[in-house]
Amino acid sequence: MILYSALVFADGPVMFYHGARHMNEVTLTFDDGPHPDYTPELLRILREANVKATFFVVGKAVANYPKLTRKIAEEGHEIANHSYMHYRYDGMSTADMAAELRAVNELIERTTGQKPVFFRPPGGRYNKLVLDAVGNEGMVMGLWDVNAGDYYKPIPVKERKPYRFSKRSAQRRSQSMVRDVVGRTRGGSVILFHNTDGETLKAIPEVIRLLREKGYDFVPMASLLTRSKVSKNR
Repeated sequence: MILYSALVFADGPVMFYHGARHMNEVTLTFDDGPHPDYTPELLRILREANVKATFFVVGKAVANYPKLTRKIAEEGHEIANHSYMHYRYDGMSTADMAAELRAVNELIERTTGQKPVFFRPPGGRYNKLVLDAVGNEGMVMGLWDVNAGDYYKPIPVKERKPYRFSKRSAQRRSQSMVRDVVGRTRGGSVILFHNTDGETLKAIPEVIRLLREKGYDFVPMASLLTRSKVSKNR
């Protein structure tokens, strides 16, 4: 087994955190969609910026919103597997993991025509059994090296507004996301966002603009993997 740029090879690639560091390409990834309200706006932002990304979709959402899933693929984005119900995989049996991986792959391929290359476990949680199940399906564990931290977190009770229907959760500010993502991104980085609203949608255009100013291009994750291998082997 050869360790290469956070890419682990046995008979084939097993885990992918980032591409070759000397490259000027990076990947934006979006977890948990498609979402009927937020994904169309996200697609508009990416379309206007001429950026192709990788969407780690949840099987149940694909089943509920097949047209939206197809639209993601039709706009040139990569579709990847993020489980069926977003349950943790590190507590599942090998048989259940294998069955779910295949079922979601078949659903994605039937809906979009794309055969998923990558699987990302919910929460990024995995163990050897998860790695083995992914490898047995001929897939790559698609992780990340830059996390925007754009998920919602509970607001501490003492910080909530005093009225009855005050918000109980919130995201970090978009300015904080932008500063963190742009500051941590390097050549070959895989950047984790989510199919959500609010601060995420404010942050993405600025992240794209600033990373382009630093000389980075955006490619889907499979392209980053392929180009990293070719670049490394030259």
